[in-house]
Amino acid sequence: MAFLGLREAAEQAGMSKTSVFRAIKSGRLSATRDDNGGIRIDPAELARAFPPKPFQQERSRRAFQEPEGTVDGMAERERNATVAALETEVRLLRQMLDDMKAERGDLKADRDRWAEQAQRLALTGPPKRPWWPWRRSA
Repeated sequence: MAFLGLREAAEQAGMSKTSVFRAIKSGRLSATRDDNGGIRIDPAELARAFPPKPFQQERSRRAFQEPEGTVDGMAERERNATVAALETEVRLLRQMLDDMKAERGDLKADRDRWAEQAQRLALTGPPKRPWWPWRRSA
């Protein structure tokens, strides 16, 4: 029976050596140690813990082989939906900007009214009081 080393097992499982070692440490994958202290993994045990996924491998291989310009119908619909959502968001943001500009104009008008009132009050000054507050005025 041929056992696999850590590197060979990682290559067959399509993952890193660290991930395979973590699986051994956590108990998801059983392995034995040889006389030199190396890790030996049974191929059947590796297949049990990390079953091969040919469909996903084939699909990812096809994704890298397809030219960049080709888009299937589903991706085109998703793109159109995304564009429509972004256009709606832009329209709402423009509306918010217009509302904020109108509010800013109102605030400027209020500020100017308050400034005019403050000027009028500053020009007239406080009311005059008699020099002797206990004395009655005639």
